[in-house]
Amino acid sequence: MHKLTKAGQGTVLVLLLLLAACGGDGESGQEKQTPAEKAAALDRGPRAAETMNLDDSLAARGEILFEEKICSDCHTLGESDIAPDLIGVTDRRTSAWLTIQITDPEWMSQNDPVTKQLIVDFDMEMADLGVPEAEVEPILHFLLRESRAAAR
Repeated sequence: MHKLTKAGQGTVLVLLLLLAACGGDGESGQEKQTPAEKAAALDRGPRAAETMNLDDSLAARGEILFEEKICSDCHTLGESDIAPDLIGVTDRRTSAWLTIQITDPEWMSQNDPVTKQLIVDFDMEMADLGVPEAEVEPILHFLLRESRAAAR
């Protein structure tokens, strides 16, 4: 019987994991999804507020980012004049949906049915403000904090 070296065992393990990840036949469910189906899947599951433990320091950073990224030029908290009111958004949407909406609003406007309806409702698309994914979490904590404060 031939024994594999540790490096050989590692290579075999990596190949097996790659095969499993691909589904083995190139026909995994992920590959069959249309962009619209992928967008809709982003909003399945627990809402962001259900998965977050409010962190006040992150919320404070998020408040600064909300102003720096000029989110407040369109979005208000407690009103929906020219863009959706963001109070309660963490109760309405998942973290995954919010993350893509913030970091890649153009993709969402092309593929997500909720975003498409918001464009109709407000007669404008969300601007791409160049928010990197690393800045989304603080913004979400800020929105969660403000939503909870408004509910009191």
